[in-house]
Amino acid sequence: MRLLRPLRIPIAFVITLTLFGAVFGSDMDSRQTDPASGIQVEGVQIDSVVIENRNIYDTGNDAYDKFIFKLANKLHIKTRAYTVRRELLLRKGDLFSRDLAEESSRNIRQNLKVYDAWIETEMLSNGNLLMKVITVDEWSLTGGINYTREGNETRFKIGAEEENFLGHNQYLSFYYYAQSDDDNFIETRFLEKRLLGRRYRLRLDYVNDPLNTTRRIALSRPFYDLGQKYSFAVDVRQLSGRRDIYDDGLRIGESFFDGDVVESDVLYRWGRYDRKITLEFSHVYRYEHSFDKRILMLDDIDTALALATFPDDSLYHKTGVGVSFADFSYVKLNNIDGFHYTEDYILGYFVGVGYARTFPSNFKGYHFDIAGASVGRYWSNGSNLARLDYGHTVWFKGSEMLRHFTTLRAKYYHRASDRITFAFQSTYTSDWNREGRDNLVIGGTSGLRGYDKFFRTGNRRIVFNAEARIFTDLELLSALFGAAAFVDWGNAWKSDESLTFSDFYAAGGVGLRIGFEKTTKNVVRIDLAYSESSGWELSIGTYQYFAAAR
Repeated sequence: MRLLRPLRIPIAFVITLTLFGAVFGSDMDSRQTDPASGIQVEGVQIDSVVIENRNIYDTGNDAYDKFIFKLANKLHIKTRAYTVRRELLLRKGDLFSRDLAEESSRNIRQNLKVYDAWIETEMLSNGNLLMKVITVDEWSLTGGINYTREGNETRFKIGAEEENFLGHNQYLSFYYYAQSDDDNFIETRFLEKRLLGRRYRLRLDYVNDPLNTTRRIALSRPFYDLGQKYSFAVDVRQLSGRRDIYDDGLRIGESFFDGDVVESDVLYRWGRYDRKITLEFSHVYRYEHSFDKRILMLDDIDTALALATFPDDSLYHKTGVGVSFADFSYVKLNNIDGFHYTEDYILGYFVGVGYARTFPSNFKGYHFDIAGASVGRYWSNGSNLARLDYGHTVWFKGSEMLRHFTTLRAKYYHRASDRITFAFQSTYTSDWNREGRDNLVIGGTSGLRGYDKFFRTGNRRIVFNAEARIFTDLELLSALFGAAAFVDWGNAWKSDESLTFSDFYAAGGVGLRIGFEKTTKNVVRIDLAYSESSGWELSIGTYQYFAAAR
């Protein structure tokens, strides 16, 4: 049978899920009292703010009362108090708000290199409030040799990164990549999250990856808090590299490119604290020149596919506008993507639509239009976390359809206990284009552990992943150890192919998880996967294979 060609998720159905899918209800903390003391603190004037920035290891705890942990604390430069203070949304003299206190804690956890952050309050004898901001640092200098293996490809990463330079929350990195499947390259990056102490962000990148060499400078003013009304970003990149063309695991062609990209965005939002309407204006200038197009196979079918897939030179401007509506709250969990640290997740729903038109360099006439819509619904109920996202984008000129891209992703996490979490992800993607290019790939890096990186290509793809994530009490020198058992299932195919469920590919296996949460929130993942195609294969990475936050 022809599978999934009639699968078109009705937008009305998804919006209905978004608006009325209260299968899960979000847990709400008390907004009126201090959770520790039970004393009403909402609306009480703040007399003073104290920053208590704790070092990485609590050496007063017997588990960390060892030379190596004391040495780490001594070598580590703690986050500066003013660095923490500038993330706060409450100041001396303000009336205390539990919402703003919780948001301040999230800002610190998300923007600074800390293991955890929270706010405590104490009622003073004068009837005012002492607000204490407590943070626990992470070790911020990492590096050495990192080994990854995914999709039967091996990569070594050698270098170092500092995520909290001298306690000022600046990011610096330099890495050298040695890879089995391509040329080696270097990557270096600098990120200043508070340029000159203000609410501006500066990013500088240089990467000479043979597939995508990038020189980049970006200046932005992100949304630092929910009360902020506008944001902007300007991103300038010089690009070059190589594009490979695959057909079911075979590299049938390659071409090289160079060019420039300038992107700019301005966003303005309004509404109440937890419900926002956002208006966005964007402009993109892109120039790309393709050269040295090579066909690597002699087969007539592969030659025709490569010729149809080779990119053309392009120079265009794209101007767009979008509007979105979000109603959201937040939940704090653990043992989802990481071990014991606090993980922040957004709950609620999101609906957005956008439209853009592309123009030639002289703005006479136009190339094509782009229109899209997206919707998301996120739930939590005690031990459950669920996410549903749907997006559809079309490229067209008049009545002529050029391309349409659809994705539907569902994620579900269930904490059965403090020791085990069941994690599920299912994704359907469709990418049709007039030229017949197969832009979708499935393999070791895109949903199927135990398979090559470019195992199958097509313009349709389904992936299902299931994991049992096991958390143990085993800890060695602050490294936390866990395990996983998993199953991956899916396929990529062309829209004109006949496909049955027996044609789908599967892999299963077990893995080791190591958390270095005093250093990084990213777990080390070592998976041993079995598939009929490749037998037993090793998959190694520094992230969960799929994550709730991405």
